[in-house]
Amino acid sequence: MRPDRVARLVLTAGFLFVLAANLPGQMSYDSVRALYQGTHGLSPGFASPLMNALLALFDKIIPGTALFVTLDALAFFASLIWISRVRTGASWWSVPAALLIVSSPLVVVTQGTVWHDVLFANLAIAGFTCLAWAAREWESPDKHKALLAGVAVLLALATLTRQNGFLCVPVAAVAVWLVARAFGSPKPLRTALAFFLGNLCLLAVAGVLLSVVHANSSYDRGVRLLRTYDIVGVAAIDPHVNLSALDHGNPRVDAMIRREARTFPPQRVDDVALRAPRLWSFLLAQPGSAINAQWWSIVRHDFGYYLRDRLSVFSWTFLTPDITRCLPVFAGIDGNPAWLQSLGLREGERPQDAALVSYSERFFHTPLYSHAFYALIAIVLVVVLALRGDPTDIAVTAMLVSALLVAASYYVVSIACAFRLLYFLDVGALAGLLYFSVDPRLPHSRRRSAADHPPAAPRHAIPDQSTP
Repeated sequence: MRPDRVARLVLTAGFLFVLAANLPGQMSYDSVRALYQGTHGLSPGFASPLMNALLALFDKIIPGTALFVTLDALAFFASLIWISRVRTGASWWSVPAALLIVSSPLVVVTQGTVWHDVLFANLAIAGFTCLAWAAREWESPDKHKALLAGVAVLLALATLTRQNGFLCVPVAAVAVWLVARAFGSPKPLRTALAFFLGNLCLLAVAGVLLSVVHANSSYDRGVRLLRTYDIVGVAAIDPHVNLSALDHGNPRVDAMIRREARTFPPQRVDDVALRAPRLWSFLLAQPGSAINAQWWSIVRHDFGYYLRDRLSVFSWTFLTPDITRCLPVFAGIDGNPAWLQSLGLREGERPQDAALVSYSERFFHTPLYSHAFYALIAIVLVVVLALRGDPTDIAVTAMLVSALLVAASYYVVSIACAFRLLYFLDVGALAGLLYFSVDPRLPHSRRRSAADHPPAAPRHAIPDQSTP
């Protein structure tokens, strides 16, 4: 048994176990809402529309979410299998790497959960796996162009799942430029620009097909929610912030805002309404122009306090000081009773769901539930792969850089410490670790190996005439 084949068997077994343990799928409140909106043709609000559309489509084929969960998990495990086949090495390190992945609760349970962030992560990893194969097949023009088209489609779909997933597109374009330059392709910059512009065109076409323009009419609500959260956070830490856009010089209103803002919760925006109901009702009653004017005033004149507020929120998103408050795992079905009745779903947990939660809880305070741990893995791999510099390394490096950038973008946009927000970082690091484990040569060992094995003589070399 070769180690690469053993690793692929482990991954295949992991895929089958995820389906057996989770089907027809774990559904939190957000999951039930997405299925209800999709099947009833309702706007997804400020969430991206792709998952709702897929849920509605697959529900028509097989009622429920079983088909969606199966294909979603298949995209993840198929990407892992194919990313492990990019390299020609066959190290036994790939087997423990595969075992780590299939035993992680982030895979065992979360891959069976109907969440936007899981679908986004799986599509993004599939896109960069396709890019790695394009780098491997670059000397075959037809193959690498077809694979680049696949990359563009997958990353466009990922962007339609999570808006900040668009950060993957320019990173992938830079990777295309570097790979084309490494192979000495003519005009590598033009190739990268064509890839980038093609991705933008795909996004535009898919946006029309998915009626993103209609869905985006409610994106303003998401922006307002974020800015309202920022206003409360800055008012909580800056006793001298100018609130004239909201209080209009009324000292009683000003005093109320500052007093209630002291209870600001950096964990999630929903808690503001619970801890400061009077302030939240007041802010909801303000026109959008007043909220925007106050937010811009804070950014212009109190930028340092704005950064402090964002840091306090992001520290909960990234470091999760109390992970139990950040919904690290969900199993069962939970949702609005009217939605559940309409969809024919029953609220609650099965015995196997409770067992999955119990299994996950054992790892809550270990590195397996630490975004910082996966960020460290990603950073180390970025350095090692960038120094090694093989064309396929460039593609995997781009995946890891994209995962880090998407995670960093939540410094600006996070309004809750939901653990799943940084899921791409976590499983992206695991995918990168699996890729490296197949051929774990370090940059210096790669150069030494090349020196120890000089290139063979070309086939057209003239034979030695002294030979009889």
